[in-house]
Amino acid sequence: MATFEEMIFLFPIVSAMKKLFYSFLFFAFAVLNFSGKQIQFRNQDAKPKVAVISIYCNKEIGFVEFDGIAAMITRLADDKNFDLSPMVNDVHEKVFGAYTANLPYEFLDEDSVLNTKGYDETLLDDFLLNQSRLNYLLSPVGYVPVGTNDGKVIKKAFDVFNGIEGVMIVSVDYELVKVGVEIDGFGNAKIQATGVIRVADGDGKKLFKVVQTAKSDNEINFSFGGVFNSSEMIPLCSEAAKNLFVEMDEAILKKTEKD
Repeated sequence: MATFEEMIFLFPIVSAMKKLFYSFLFFAFAVLNFSGKQIQFRNQDAKPKVAVISIYCNKEIGFVEFDGIAAMITRLADDKNFDLSPMVNDVHEKVFGAYTANLPYEFLDEDSVLNTKGYDETLLDDFLLNQSRLNYLLSPVGYVPVGTNDGKVIKKAFDVFNGIEGVMIVSVDYELVKVGVEIDGFGNAKIQATGVIRVADGDGKKLFKVVQTAKSDNEINFSFGGVFNSSEMIPLCSEAAKNLFVEMDEAILKKTEKD
């Protein structure tokens, strides 16, 4: 049996060993806990699967700044020579080029989306817009023109595509806007393009959204509402779309860097 003096001598050694033991246990627990968090983080970092279900350009030009030209705008939209398909193709290339490459999602293969059973015009049975206006929404071949805010159609899309966490819709609309000073009904106007990229979940709630606008470089003259024809409007729409793409590229990069 140890003497009192030996016990006094051994006490600091035993105490130090206990501290060392508990320190080791604490360190081991911290390592295991940190490792578990890292594994959890990697799982959470997996990219959500998203299907691009709609890409379109609206050839029905907006005209809120003008009075009495509704019939004229409708005639322009119905004019077969007012062909915005080159701009639709440009949007399509941007979507599957710069946009999908820079967004934090895993996108389904385009062919698999377009060939999925149920992805067809039946999605639009509850479309919010008048059915006749669908003719003005120009899409790449195979696409259904789903509106960016049409929650009913978006929800139906989740019944069509299994295992997705979001759907993406890309739209471009055009507006005729006045520039400069109007005198006695005479003035100048440009075309303004508005682009929207929206990713929504199964409840139609926004996961990601970018909205940008850009005007055409050139302008047209108008008088008392003006007479607008396809030959003068198409170049303006093309210019506005080209400028819009620049704005969209910058907005996407800024938003993804912030997120």
